[in-house]
Amino acid sequence: MATVIRCRAHGGAVLDLGGGSPLGSALHRHGLAVVAATPTSRPVSSRFSSAGDSLVQDWMPDGYFNRGAYDVIVGKHVLEHEHDPRAVVYAMLEMLAPDGWLVIQVPNANSWQALLLAGAWEGFDVPRHPVCFDDASLERLLDSCGLVVDSRRTGSIIEAALCLATSLCPWLDPDLRQVRGVQENRIVEGLKDLSYCLVVIAVFPLVLLELASDSGPAVLVEARRRIDDVPETDRQGSDDGATNPAAKTAAPPEERDP
Repeated sequence: MATVIRCRAHGGAVLDLGGGSPLGSALHRHGLAVVAATPTSRPVSSRFSSAGDSLVQDWMPDGYFNRGAYDVIVGKHVLEHEHDPRAVVYAMLEMLAPDGWLVIQVPNANSWQALLLAGAWEGFDVPRHPVCFDDASLERLLDSCGLVVDSRRTGSIIEAALCLATSLCPWLDPDLRQVRGVQENRIVEGLKDLSYCLVVIAVFPLVLLELASDSGPAVLVEARRRIDDVPETDRQGSDDGATNPAAKTAAPPEERDP
């Protein structure tokens, strides 16, 4: 995993915004120091508790998010929840080391699922998703913030299958049921979970075709600052191993709806 190699080279400080993403968990399993942050309004599932070295149930609390503190910042399915995604990217840049990397993933509005299912697609989750992206619009946003995209790819086949299954049967999705506070006895809960798994397996052939066409339901990019946008003092500090002073904390963006 390229992100793991880069993070180890930089010293291994990772911020997982959104808390408990599969990538954040993978980085933690590789021995990297991960801080996972999730909004206070979002229920914390059991998988979040093992997502990183530290779990912060607050969007950007003071003390964790000093300027230049992180070498890799993971923002998987974060920007589509924000009314001003550009402000969120700038907040990430405040916390990112001068030669660090952003890993951003958003739903792909040009995917097969989006085009075929239209308003029923899980990625068009209004009002929780006030904005939508495709690969071109995401790269334009990052470029306007002084970033260059180093790599772009779709999400994993598991993520794509889960997205399609949730779009087709949202009432079966375990996470959505938890967020919505659905009360169920154990038998009903178990039957719904089993049904959801069967739907996920059934859609695998369609998802394979979608990913083969490079039109998956998510866009995942790794981006870094343009060299000419990094201050000379920061570049020198990066070269000689000096750490960045904790001079400024990022202003918290508006918290997401549950």
